Amino acid sequence: MIGFVRVIALVTLTGVPAGASAADNCLPPAVAAQAQRSETECRTLAIGDYQRTYRLFAAKRADRAPRAVILVLHGGSSSGIGTEWLTLGRFHDVGRREGALIVYPDGFRNQWNDGRRDTAIEAHRLGIDDVGFLTALVDALAAEFPVDPGRVFAAGISNGGMMALRLACERAERFAAIAVVVAAFPADLDCEPRRAVAAIVIAGTEDPLVPYGGGSIRVLGRERGAVRSVQATVGFWVQHNECQEPPAAVEFADLDADDGTELLHSRWAPCRDGVTVSFYAIKGGGHLWPGGRIYAGERLIGRASRELDATKTIVTFFAAHARPASGR
Repeated sequence: MIGFVRVIALVTLTGVPAGASAADNCLPPAVAAQAQRSETECRTLAIGDYQRTYRLFAAKRADRAPRAVILVLHGGSSSGIGTEWLTLGRFHDVGRREGALIVYPDGFRNQWNDGRRDTAIEAHRLGIDDVGFLTALVDALAAEFPVDPGRVFAAGISNGGMMALRLACERAERFAAIAVVVAAFPADLDCEPRRAVAAIVIAGTEDPLVPYGGGSIRVLGRERGAVRSVQATVGFWVQHNECQEPPAAVEFADLDADDGTELLHSRWAPCRDGVTVSFYAIKGGGHLWPGGRIYAGERLIGRASRELDATKTIVTFFAAHARPASGR
């Protein structure tokens, strides 16, 4: 999803100067003929010199019970509305059922400053403080809704998955768990989380964009920074969270014999502060959100797997990792 998600015509431009109109920047674009009607509200938030945009799904509730927050971070060149479309709006189910606030923020000029050295991307070149934006966004929501600080989560695909890793690494006290889809730890990101963070990583072993074994990201022949291997990314959280070794459970599945992929699930528990680390390796899988829309051809993004519903798996993982009040 890095660099060519404009295949589905995500033409929004976010991160406009403060004072300029940002309302049009997160209106639903014509992503595809079959695109669903957006259920989210376009909003803006002033951060420094910029008016940042995001989309919010907030089901109405009669009570003031504390709500969870799930940030869903888009891939490079995409947008919040694009990720709502990509994931089929299925995160909204937990919003309707339990009142969770589902938030689709927009990166600066459709990109996140995830910690890579990628001068082709303006967010990186300008040093945009996306960690500050996303934490300020959670604060803004908490000023409006009864947010449960122990149930703040971030999920992301590709560039958004790397941004989720940066959030957890630099603001571990703010995020109880993260979900990382077809992404890995930026090689240039050097940080030490302040506390344990539950993590779920989903990756395709044949990802043509973010190399499973680590190294340079190449998009349409251009280098776009470098990442550690997916195994090293998982290992970072296993080590930091002081999980037991080896993984407590390893499961294999081939639910669809015709999709050319297989699923290996590893889980580390117990870990410090009751968190777990969960890893889904999709053998033969490409650069997609499992169970979501297929946004480009196999030649560009690799093979789509039908072995896993990523959204359902992530929501279940988040539900199991609320931080107790004493640990917030």
